[in-house]
Amino acid sequence: MKKIFPLLFIAALFMIGMILFGLKKSGEISYKPDPSEQNSVNVPDVQNQNPTISSDNVVNTLSLEITSPNDRSTVNSSKITIEGKTSPNADISVNEVDTKADSNGLFKATINLDEGENAVVVYATDEQGNFAEKEIIILYNWQ
Repeated sequence: MKKIFPLLFIAALFMIGMILFGLKKSGEISYKPDPSEQNSVNVPDVQNQNPTISSDNVVNTLSLEITSPNDRSTVNSSKITIEGKTSPNADISVNEVDTKADSNGLFKATINLDEGENAVVVYATDEQGNFAEKEIIILYNWQ
């Protein structure tokens, strides 16, 4: 009996340690991805417990269209007005020039161009947090 008692005591301490340190405890982790980046979640297999991953699939329903100018247009002015359509009242950024779409979703922003090829990037975010991005190339030829 004297030899069994220390073993039972050690086993009891081990079980208490497992409970206190959460080795048998299940948990939930929440992660909200950044829509402007590629996101991934890695979950290691903890003690062969085969964790379950569930996801609420959220579809980005925000549409974004650049209506003027056309992609790969050549212009001879260093300023150009970018026009487009998206969701009503969406926040818009055109090459870091901020504006807001009107109640019909129409927007305009005037930006400066550098000589040569210019990437024009338009970001739109609506009130629900949906996000869209479009890019066109404009060639500024001052001659």
